[in-house]
Amino acid sequence: MNITVKMLVPIPARRLVGNSELTFHQWLPLEVTDVIFITENDVRIKLSFDLDCAPYAKRIMDFSIQGLPVAGIDQMYNIAVNKINIELEFTNFSDELADLIMRLGPGMVSGLDDHLIADHLELTKRIYNLVVAKVNRLIAYFRNEKGHFWLEEYPTTYERLGEFLEIWKTKVKIGSFGWFNWHSFQGSYQIQFTPSVTDRWATKEEWEKVKNFVSSAARPPLVLELLSNAEALAAEKHRRSALIEATSALEVAINEFRRSVKAKGLFSSIMAERMGIENLSKQIEHMGVSGSINFLFPVIFSEEQLSKEILKACQEAIEQRNNVVHAGSRNVDQEKLLHYLVNIRKLCEILNSYQ
Repeated sequence: MNITVKMLVPIPARRLVGNSELTFHQWLPLEVTDVIFITENDVRIKLSFDLDCAPYAKRIMDFSIQGLPVAGIDQMYNIAVNKINIELEFTNFSDELADLIMRLGPGMVSGLDDHLIADHLELTKRIYNLVVAKVNRLIAYFRNEKGHFWLEEYPTTYERLGEFLEIWKTKVKIGSFGWFNWHSFQGSYQIQFTPSVTDRWATKEEWEKVKNFVSSAARPPLVLELLSNAEALAAEKHRRSALIEATSALEVAINEFRRSVKAKGLFSSIMAERMGIENLSKQIEHMGVSGSINFLFPVIFSEEQLSKEILKACQEAIEQRNNVVHAGSRNVDQEKLLHYLVNIRKLCEILNSYQ
């Protein structure tokens, strides 16, 4: 059985310039010959544009239809396109799964076989992967070849999976039946970005501190500001920037720790003599961030004060950051990044407790 899935996919962009979309010059790819066709195994992928994808040009053309003397597309400059039509045609499709898709309604989960739910999830993932891969390729061309720095790529993870398919106004056609809305088990497998710690909610006990801060002109602590920035970047899928911001926070926290008087209490005279070190601050400065986390902190902190798990995660985060900054690594795994952010925040909190 053949099924066809179609959707209208917005071009993700940040509002950094006036026309923050794909921009064309005196032309739009509206002809049949301009359609991009790709075949992968049992699915044919079609990427196309129409005037609904270019609302500014469409308004101009609507005026022209009304008899107003308006310029044609070949006389328009900076034509913004903010959506793209995607169509996927699957062949050799499971009759059982096709029947489920036709019967499925919003929130309908109970009474269905687990294997059918699993098959539907895998199909949803596959549709998302196929669409994102091709749209991101288009974005990559415009972003890099044409300098559209304001464009963003869709995430390649499965967070907000069902939500994206809903936002894209996804429809499906099976056999001779007409088009109908795609429904997913969004609530069953949607994954949201979760904060790295649970202690994020304002309590009655700290309200006095809040009042004092609002009344003052003081800036938030730099370490906490950097950590929040890192988590915001991670939530927006700017993983490399998030990692760099988080490790910067750790560097600041270590630097503040080495200057604190309380931290010197960790470094007993016996330990200083055995290690041949006279000054903790100078030793941290000498060893740097990597050396301090890899060699010094495991010695001066007990397991109860600073666990191996936190140390290992921070060590890996620093190594990954170095790969990004110095070795040109272009990918940071989302799950690993979130693990790094959790433990970097924990280490920063431990170091801050000695202020």
